[in-house]
Order: sequence, then structure tokens, then C-alpha cells
Amino acid sequence: MRASTVMLLCLGMTSVTFVQLVSVNSLAPLIMHEFNITPYVMGVLMALWTAPTILSPLIGKLVDSLGPIKIGVVCLTMMSMASLATAYSGNIYALSATRLLFAVFMPLVWPICAKIVSLYVPKEMYSLATSVYNTGSMIGLTLTFIIPGLLAENWRLVLTTTALIGFSYTVTYVYFFRDKWNLSTYKTDSADNSLKERSIPYRLLIIMTVSFFLALYPWGLMVSWTSTFLVRELNLRYEDLIPHMILIATLSFFVEISSGVISDKIGGLKGKKITLITGLLVTGALLAFITVINDIALKSTLLFTTFIVYRVSAPSFWSIVNEVIPPVLIGRFSGIYTLAGPAVGLITSALNGYIIEVTGSLEIGFLIASMITLLSVLMYSKV
Repeated sequence: MRASTVMLLCLGMTSVTFVQLVSVNSLAPLIMHEFNITPYVMGVLMALWTAPTILSPLIGKLVDSLGPIKIGVVCLTMMSMASLATAYSGNIYALSATRLLFAVFMPLVWPICAKIVSLYVPKEMYSLATSVYNTGSMIGLTLTFIIPGLLAENWRLVLTTTALIGFSYTVTYVYFFRDKWNLSTYKTDSADNSLKERSIPYRLLIIMTVSFFLALYPWGLMVSWTSTFLVRELNLRYEDLIPHMILIATLSFFVEISSGVISDKIGGLKGKKITLITGLLVTGALLAFITVINDIALKSTLLFTTFIVYRVSAPSFWSIVNEVIPPVLIGRFSGIYTLAGPAVGLITSALNGYIIEVTGSLEIGFLIASMITLLSVLMYSKV
């Protein structure tokens, strides 16, 4: 299978996952209105919905033992079923149950893609491959603004649509990977199979997971509460956001791909850290500037620019894993490493929901995110 095909299949998987993940967050104003709940309660619920992700280290082992293809099919199917069930929830309790089911499988998507890349993509193309499938998060986020605008802001119809997209893509995924179905383990030489290589480097795991958590924090804020900020504070409608989000997604795609190419051209861990730190430094600065600007047009422009600039660093979050971790350990390592994502989702959802409830604004949240982003730069320098 060609490396380009593998990249596109992983891109499809992350895009489908992210549109299903973030749809509920982007539709939060509509859901809060229907079920008559406050931003703080919604934030706490979104945080609680991440609880099942604690199982990801256990399931992550299956990525190594059963292979990423089989686990990928299970994840895609179950996430789509959960999204469809969410659309037909009659109350907030039923809706919460469906999101808990979704959270069991969602964290494994990026480890699955990282494992697939280690199997089918040459090492000198790791950053490019990662940048391609990582843009799925931006594509998915953009779709969560476009679909509601096209479907008259009917959140149930939106979630039904995302579920059907998920089921359709699962069929595509199975078709293209049909010849790889029985592949479960990475073919290694004697050095890769040594006991030393099979022992997870826990010190490195801790440093990288903490760094990943800090670096993901601004993204968690943006995907959890940006729609609420734009709709409630800046008085924009979902249909108003469609052209902006399409432009942001397009620019983000080219920025992220370019970042991956530059990283591969520089080569090794150095290339990955340069692009990562550059993106995080500028992102942290932009988030701080948002809090001191009063003009609505300029404030929204800075926020949209932050989305784009952040993508400079995004490819390195997972290409670093491919760079420093032996392929035979990627599933187990990533099962723990990926916990940073749900942890960010938990904290950003609850904390910023509380901030909005108390202050009526998200600006303090942006300032906190700025400081945390800059702290992540210091942590990644130790990798």
C-alpha cells in the first residue's frame, strides 16, 4: 500500500472522529437551551464524559497485540453508534450515557494512526504523515460549524448526520485495509525484539505526557468553548461562521502540511522540536493578546489566527512518538500518552464553564491558556 494512501485513510479516521467528538461541544448553546442547563453544569458534564478514557492504556495494548486495523474498525463503529444514540437522547442523562460510551473508544484513534504510520510509512516521512492525519482535528472542528449552519441549527439532525458519516467511512476503511486485516504485530529484527526495547521508558513517558497535556490545553479550550464564545459573546450565528471556518481549515491544512515537510527536511528530533516550539510560542502570545483587545472584529480575527498558528506545532505531538519510541511499543506507550487529551478535555470543560458562569466571559480562560501554553515550551525542551 502506498504511503500517500495510508496517510489519507488516517486523515479520514481522525476527521470522522473529531467531528463526532466536538459536535456536542460546538452545539453546546443549543443543547443548554433545550435542556435548560447552565454553562457551568454543561462544562462539568463535558468533563465527566471523559471518565471512561482511563481505560485507554488497557485497550492500547490491543493495538499492539491485535493490530491497529481491527481495533480501528471497532472504534469507528462504536463511536458512530454512540453518536447516533446521542442524537435520539430524550434527556441530559441519556445524552451523558451515550457520550460516556463514545469516550471509551475515542482516545485510541491517534495511537492507532501512529501505529499504522510506523508500519506503512518510511521513517523519513513520519512528520509529513502525522501532519496529514492530524489535520483531521481541524477538518472535524470546521465541519461542526458548517453542518449546524446548513441544517438550521437542529442539533439532533446534526448528530445523526455525523453518525452516518462515521458509518460510511467505516466501510471505506475496511475496504482499503482488507488485505492488512490479519496483520497484528510489527515485523522486527532481533534488536527490536530485545528486552530493553520492549521496556517502556517511563521517565520519558512522564515528561512527554505532561508536555503533551500542557501543549493541548489551548486546543482543548478552543474546541470546548469557542462556539459558545463566538455565539454568545460576539453574537455571531453558526451560518456566519461557515466562510470563516472554511478559510481557517484550508489555511490550517497547508500550514500543518508545510510544518511537517519542514520538520522532515530538518530531520530527526531536532526538526520536530523546532516546529513544535515555534507554534506554541506564537500561540501563547496570541491568546494573551486576545484578552487586551476590545474590538470584536479584531478579537475574532486573533482567535481565528490562533487556530491556524497552533497547527504549526500539531504534527510534532505524535511524530515525536514515532521518532523516539520503538514501533513494537507504540500501542502501549500511546495508550498512556493519549490520556493527556481526555485530561485536557476534562479540565478545560469544567474550568472554563465555571469561568463563564462566574465572569460572563471567556477572557480569563484565554489568559490561563496562554500561560499554560508557554509552560509547555519549557517542558518539551526536556524531551
